[in-house]
Amino acid sequence: MQKAKTTWGPDFKTAYVLCDEECLPTSKETIRAHTKAELGIDLFWKSDFLPASTLGSNLVSSMLDFEVALKMPAFAGNSRSTFCGFVAFEIFCRTGARPQNQFIYNLAGPRLGHRQDTGPLMAPHEATDSLNAHTPFMPTQPHDIRWPFSLTAHVATLGDITLTSDPAVPLQHGTLCLDTSANTLRAFEGLQFDGNPFLPDLEYRVQNHTGHQTEWAPLGTFCGSRGQGLPLTGFAIRLKGPAALTTTCLYAGRFMGAPAPVTAQNGQWCRTIPPQNLLGLHLVFKPT
Repeated sequence: MQKAKTTWGPDFKTAYVLCDEECLPTSKETIRAHTKAELGIDLFWKSDFLPASTLGSNLVSSMLDFEVALKMPAFAGNSRSTFCGFVAFEIFCRTGARPQNQFIYNLAGPRLGHRQDTGPLMAPHEATDSLNAHTPFMPTQPHDIRWPFSLTAHVATLGDITLTSDPAVPLQHGTLCLDTSANTLRAFEGLQFDGNPFLPDLEYRVQNHTGHQTEWAPLGTFCGSRGQGLPLTGFAIRLKGPAALTTTCLYAGRFMGAPAPVTAQNGQWCRTIPPQNLLGLHLVFKPT
């Protein structure tokens, strides 16, 4: 509760506690009085509002807590709890978007950790890593074209990371977006896009910190390096064929030291001057 107070500020004065009340180490009244005296926070449990006859079933009690958790303006739990993981995942399933109001308390430090995934990650440092948020760098619209391309990025200290824009893969879908900027040691060192024979032709090229630029490469080609410590400092992407006449290929890169993502489109270089390490990429297709 102290972490929640530090994170949510002085206006945080009321909390609903989700738990198996029969397993509390002491009475809820003792906990309530102590929390009010120490932190000025009023605590409430489901038994404060419902008769004991309603709460006689552990299954019913759990279902009630679960539905309440889904509606809370902010929720904090333990990342290693399946209950908490399923709260985040259920919000994702119902809305199609990563939940924005999920936090975990089992993280070192005085504050709650802001959950960045959709529920499946249990290690606290992974659940709160922005790498797993796939937060867009550019505005997206419902009419954006969602071709199911996939991106494999070779990232320093992490290795290959693959994500897809295929909505059939629920944990990583939507526009292709990967952001490693929470840790500047995790620079992109290589890129590869993949697709299927029914998708438009896509080409891409990269530039590394030595100034070397690759030629345009087709889908399925790895551009860059692995294990050589050569961070990328730029990239370009373009469509070929009929799709290029009706679709804008728009992309953005996040670079070390740059205050905002750099945007480019239709084969233009996405890079900074002077060159800086690439820490994130976002690709969107928009009808012309």
